[in-house]
Amino acid sequence: PPFPAAMDSWDVEAADAATAALARSAPPGELFDLYAHYASRDFRDIGHKIIYVSNSFRALEVIGWQHAEPVLRSYRIVDGTIAEEPVVVERRPAGTIPD
Repeated sequence: PPFPAAMDSWDVEAADAATAALARSAPPGELFDLYAHYASRDFRDIGHKIIYVSNSFRALEVIGWQHAEPVLRSYRIVDGTIAEEPVVVERRPAGTIPD
């Protein structure tokens, strides 16, 4: 399926295939609009996905768009993982070393 359909259905495999096709054919502006839209909808990483998209597009402007496919496929905007249990972070006093 095309990228929006895969993303809207949270289909990991289809999103990856659509990403590879887009990376090879779509202009950078269109790619950014699509990825920014879908990265900003998922708050599991408290906004870090949209930050990653923005920074990687800046990097691609410098290193070249021939490197876009592995970068876009690394986003994991759709990763199919939603924690069933809350993640508990153990807090320690500053300066202590974990066991």
